[in-house]
Amino acid sequence: MKRFIVALLLFPVYVAWPQIKAGSVVYVDFAKDEVTIAADSRMILSSGGHDDTECKISAFGNQFVFAMAGVVEGEKWNAHAVARQVWEAESKVEADPVKLVPVVADRWATQMEGIYGQPNSISTIRKIGSKALANGIFAATNNKGNLIAYVTDIDFDLRLFDSKHLVRLWHDGRNIPPGTSASGGRDEIIDEFLALSSTRAKDYWEQFIPQISNTTKSQQRASIASKLIELSIRLHPQNSELGFPVDVLQLRPRTGVSWVSIKPNCPQN
Repeated sequence: MKRFIVALLLFPVYVAWPQIKAGSVVYVDFAKDEVTIAADSRMILSSGGHDDTECKISAFGNQFVFAMAGVVEGEKWNAHAVARQVWEAESKVEADPVKLVPVVADRWATQMEGIYGQPNSISTIRKIGSKALANGIFAATNNKGNLIAYVTDIDFDLRLFDSKHLVRLWHDGRNIPPGTSASGGRDEIIDEFLALSSTRAKDYWEQFIPQISNTTKSQQRASIASKLIELSIRLHPQNSELGFPVDVLQLRPRTGVSWVSIKPNCPQN
């Protein structure tokens, strides 16, 4: 697995980050014939308060999707805009969206490391209590009907920063195998309910699953994805960092993007 590490010293003269937005919970399910992505809407502001209008799922055209949790936006940058710019540039070289996914994911992560690694950036991020930088989810289909889902994590050495004010960043990318799921951000409740690791999780699914048993498989996936985000918003110990509404997108072979739910302020592609 490719690993890219940067080490930077935080100098006494800082570049101010007056405002950043961070937070989220995001979930992706990769079925054989469909990718389902769901996310909440809240961003915590470094200046205090929150914003519940964040568009955490982005469709680039009709066959390529990006979503993320973590540190999403600063004063002069937005991680979704960076991903779109990388996708637009790479699409001029490679026309197949499926082949583009790992390339775009890696180059997006590299560009974001340059942003996150700027002097004083981690200091600002630490003020809002974030221990990770980003969990990026990339998915695509092509005209042949292939599907791919991929996750890239960007992280930093928390202990090194807190003890010596040194920034060490790295990113890891990996395919999400068909028939599995992944999540990012404040995803502890998702882990609990998917693993049935508590009595409340077992009891909840026993009541909920029969309610959707007469719907299609696609509708069931969307309902479960949305419910996992809803449960996170309601039950997470730090649920003040999560908020409604829940956006849900499904990506299908060839036909591409289908929005199940999306906020009015969010672009559909």
